[in-house]
Amino acid sequence: YSQHSQILDSRLTNIIPSHFRILMKKRKMSKSINQNESSCTGQRIKLRVLLSFFLLVIWMNQQIWIAASATFSCGQQAAVGGDGIISPHLSTSATHGEILLTPRKTRTLGQAIVANAYSKSYKVLEDVCFPSVAGLKECIMKLDRRTLSDIFSDQAAVKQSNSNGIDAPREIIKEEDVPWWFETLIRDIASGENHLFSSWNYQWIRSRPISLVHCNIPKVASTQWKKLACSLTGKKFGDGCKNVIPPDYLINREEHDIAQHRSVFLRDPLERFLSGFVNKCIETHYRDREKHCEPNIIFRSDFNEVKNLSDDRVDLVSKLAKRSKTFFEAYVDSFPLKWNLHFLPQGLFCDLGREVPRYNFVGSFSSDTDLYRFGQQYNITEAVNEIFHLNAKLATNSLQSKRKAPKMTQQYFSARTVRRLLEIYSIDYLRLGLPIPDWAEELLVEEEKELSSI
Repeated sequence: YSQHSQILDSRLTNIIPSHFRILMKKRKMSKSINQNESSCTGQRIKLRVLLSFFLLVIWMNQQIWIAASATFSCGQQAAVGGDGIISPHLSTSATHGEILLTPRKTRTLGQAIVANAYSKSYKVLEDVCFPSVAGLKECIMKLDRRTLSDIFSDQAAVKQSNSNGIDAPREIIKEEDVPWWFETLIRDIASGENHLFSSWNYQWIRSRPISLVHCNIPKVASTQWKKLACSLTGKKFGDGCKNVIPPDYLINREEHDIAQHRSVFLRDPLERFLSGFVNKCIETHYRDREKHCEPNIIFRSDFNEVKNLSDDRVDLVSKLAKRSKTFFEAYVDSFPLKWNLHFLPQGLFCDLGREVPRYNFVGSFSSDTDLYRFGQQYNITEAVNEIFHLNAKLATNSLQSKRKAPKMTQQYFSARTVRRLLEIYSIDYLRLGLPIPDWAEELLVEEEKELSSI
């Protein structure tokens, strides 16, 4: 240390706090101390030098960790490919989340519901569609031509024949075990009516020096992302600009994906569903004009008037809308009869259930800091801050790393609706690594306690 103290002092002057430099100077001064000084004093000096050295190492490690955290989002880039960034609020495993990594006996109630539902529904996509080189659209078209119970049985047989006694054979799913909502999901996607594979779901973000294609999911600030894409082209959203995508993106996706970065922001499925319900079903104007609160035959206020049916049925919808939890439960039970684009699982958009590990940036919708980090990463901070209203929060130093769940969850959700929606959106929790909210787990635990006390 003494041989290199001058070199260290000259190189580290700008980064070492003043109190460390003082300790180093004391070390130099110690050379002039009378060599006849007691051995006790010499030992004290050595201890001081050692202590200053260790403090220096700790301080430098801390600076490196802070820089790495800001750049790589808490070191979780490996979960999303070679140079990707994943939000620290998502699971460290972007393939199956934390649920399947948790032993069965230690799973929470919510995790058990998700794992069980996934095995009887979306697991067929994992087995049949995801390993295929064909796109998700082509695979689902083929699935629609066969009964799902037959497909599950075929996959179970293959699993059993390939196990060689190493893996336990998979449980064979019977026809009555396949949820009805999953069958209608496959049916409606295959029909193309809900526009799952539309070009609307991709936005070209023209940043410098790297442009990127953003997977734009309904009810995950989709309008704001369109506004951002338009603003970066010098146009205003709605004034001749609605979607900005490379014109041949859907045709030559592989070439574009290699040449450009891909990004996506994800949202808790329960909060996303509630946001869609309030916007598309509670507000009568949107319910009747946009007709996204499907099935319309049940939930459109003016449907019965158009069909010249009795006024009593019109009043039923109006009365139902005044009772929050009852109306919400009715919609949760019936919306899979006709799947609407705004309520499709996030894992199906842009083939995210398979592709998300290859994305370069995966952010959390509930995090202001993820949005700010996104702007910095792609040199579009000013536009992102303006579109997502971050400037006011920056001015007051109130950027939130994770926003709290909306108070409306208490108004609308019950343990029953939580259970059903965890089943329906199990692909999002397993394939995208989204954590189950604490408030949802608490509702399930309270229900469990009530049932056990009866």
